[in-house]
Amino acid sequence: RRQHTSGSRDWSSDVCSSDLANTKLLELLGIDSREALRGIHAGEIIDNYESLFAGAGPRPGDRFKVHIRSRSTSAELICCRNMQMPAGGRHTVLSFRCPALSEPIPAPLGPSLQADAFQGIIGISPQMRLNIAIAQRVARLPSTVLIEGESGTGKELIARGIHRASGRKGSFVAINCGSISRELLYSELFGYAEGAFTGARKGGMTGKLKQADGGTVFLDEIGEMSEEMQVSLLRFMQDKVVIPLGDGKPQKVDVRIIAATNRNLAQEVERGNFREDLFYRLNVVNIKMPPLRERKEDIPLLARYILQEISTEYRIPAKELTRDGLKKLSSYDWPGNVRELRNVIERAMVVSSGEQITADDLLIETGTRPVRLTELEKSTIVELLQRHGGNITATAKSLGIARSTLYRKMKKYGIPG
Repeated sequence: RRQHTSGSRDWSSDVCSSDLANTKLLELLGIDSREALRGIHAGEIIDNYESLFAGAGPRPGDRFKVHIRSRSTSAELICCRNMQMPAGGRHTVLSFRCPALSEPIPAPLGPSLQADAFQGIIGISPQMRLNIAIAQRVARLPSTVLIEGESGTGKELIARGIHRASGRKGSFVAINCGSISRELLYSELFGYAEGAFTGARKGGMTGKLKQADGGTVFLDEIGEMSEEMQVSLLRFMQDKVVIPLGDGKPQKVDVRIIAATNRNLAQEVERGNFREDLFYRLNVVNIKMPPLRERKEDIPLLARYILQEISTEYRIPAKELTRDGLKKLSSYDWPGNVRELRNVIERAMVVSSGEQITADDLLIETGTRPVRLTELEKSTIVELLQRHGGNITATAKSLGIARSTLYRKMKKYGIPG
């Protein structure tokens, strides 16, 4: 089922074409053209959209919230018309009356919150709406945030959104605690003085915590941190003082810590693998990112967003997903979550010959997930290496992984570098 909404101040349904909306709706939404409206899910405009269509469906006189230009207002449904389309499928045209936009959406974070702070975090599912709401509320506070979720669920996106919305003037600095050896992690975080060890850089090195002074440090895969480093991090969180390796001079810094993990840290504490005192220091505000298989209503939105993003990034013509293609995406469990979804769509954009992406262009098969995922990852790496002329940095950036991770995967699959 596909829905399109038409409107005017006394919003009427004089425009019934699936590709058109009346000019008043475009004006109120702040959209320049009808084409720009294509792909916007009605749930992004109408609050509790799914419940509106539950049961007997919407009826004249029903009232609901409409979000327009960072404001919200109560709307009254005038008419709901279902139209069977010649090519199949059903379109629903809603006509509703909307009073003057006098009721602003509550802005607990203050007027300086960037409207696009959480741009790129796509989702209308209840859990994602809740996560974004929590992130918006905590952004202006100094509280430490722990983001939990499987790999590829968008933990760093949420962390970056919190930083952008926080108003902090310093940098956002990310570090993957699982990709750096125990010996190097201390110097990466706290820095080191010249001559601190054999091979130390002349003039020493400023650590990530000092680099982010006035900003945010994002500690990804915090569950991989050694016990020794956990002690050092706990001490820093208590006194906000950095002591570089080989330098006894303490340096006071103002840094907000956001940590992320794909482990259950509470269980790791019970097993003795993670310090309880550090866990409570980190777990002041908890955000749990749901896996894609638990929010499949977001897949159509994500797919359209990714298609447009890839088209813009690589300057190639945009393609549309066919109905069978979208159905195939929605029936898959996505063990690699949004990152895997992007890889699948990117590959399909490359191999599909027409203007549409069909189910046959999507290299996924329910029931053969481990094998197909491995094949997909290998083929995607090979294709991106070819596209970037063997450039490791550009390929790793396209995949959203570190150069070291890409090298490991290339070695695993026997891909020459």
